[in-house]
Amino acid sequence: MLRAGSRLALLAAGALLLVSCGDEDEPPPAPTLSPDQMLDRAFQRLPESGVASIGLEAHRFQDPSDTVGAQLDGPFSRGVGGEIPSFALEGEAEAQGFGVELSLVSTGDDAYVVFFGENYRVGRERVSAVARQSIDPRAWLGRGEHVGTDKVDGVDTYVIEAPLTEQVSDDLGRLGAAPLGLGGPLEGTAQVWVGADDGIIRRLELASDALDLDLRLSDLGEPHTIEPPPGGGFQPIDDLLERIPGL
Repeated sequence: MLRAGSRLALLAAGALLLVSCGDEDEPPPAPTLSPDQMLDRAFQRLPESGVASIGLEAHRFQDPSDTVGAQLDGPFSRGVGGEIPSFALEGEAEAQGFGVELSLVSTGDDAYVVFFGENYRVGRERVSAVARQSIDPRAWLGRGEHVGTDKVDGVDTYVIEAPLTEQVSDDLGRLGAAPLGLGGPLEGTAQVWVGADDGIIRRLELASDALDLDLRLSDLGEPHTIEPPPGGGFQPIDDLLERIPGL
């Protein structure tokens, strides 16, 4: 018969074994949908709200060493009734080696930029024009393939890779990205991390010769109220656009 000390030691060893087994993360089961079916469903299930983290770097075609980059984070809510999404993103931007704090705010029917502590207003007409563009990000991706599984903020995901299509350049041009030097075709790939349980996109990464984008979504479903930047004194966005080429 085992003595009390031996029994305790055996129980402790068993507990440690159970804990260690529980810590091993098993990958999700093999996907039942094809990559393209999964992408189709994911882009139809875009989250209503949450927190976005965006890393962006654009390389001008005329001079690839001339880059514009930004790292922005903040809450978002999907647009309703034809409005663009609402968001309040804050972070840093860099152009030609010069860094500055930057805030981008959308209330759905208008948008604002806070640059060098000064407030600029995009204007309802321009925002309405963007909303009318009917951008479909699903069309940015060609035929996809499963390339593995991963965790994003603790969520099991399937990872899908697909080539970028010409639609990316067309849509960026319509959205006014020409000042960033994105005036030509983009060649590259995209990776999409899709929740294994809910089919919702948790991360999207674009890598191309002119544009690198890393978008992460978290805290999905959390409600947010987005207001214009405080302080007032909004200047027209054209004043800021005139300053950008000289940065």
